[in-house]
Amino acid sequence: MSNFWELIHNVMSGFWELLHNGSFIFWGAIVLISTVPVIARYWHLNQKLKHDTELKQGMIARGMSADEIERVLSSKSTEQTDCGDHKPPKK
Repeated sequence: MSNFWELIHNVMSGFWELLHNGSFIFWGAIVLISTVPVIARYWHLNQKLKHDTELKQGMIARGMSADEIERVLSSKSTEQTDCGDHKPPKK
């Protein structure tokens, strides 16, 4: 059991040494800055696809025809911008 705690101590002391190394922090920040937006974008696209699929399945379950589904989906796409934000209401 003491070997386990020695291993933990060695790992943690090495980790703290890395944190005091400026280049590690710099490159870590570069990696985070470049990967987080990519991951967020694909997560957003996945959620949008999931929502659209559930919408289509619900319409099929309610017995809507293909023309009705197409009409609903085309009206939905004209009401929203490309990024999914709602357009301001017309006055």
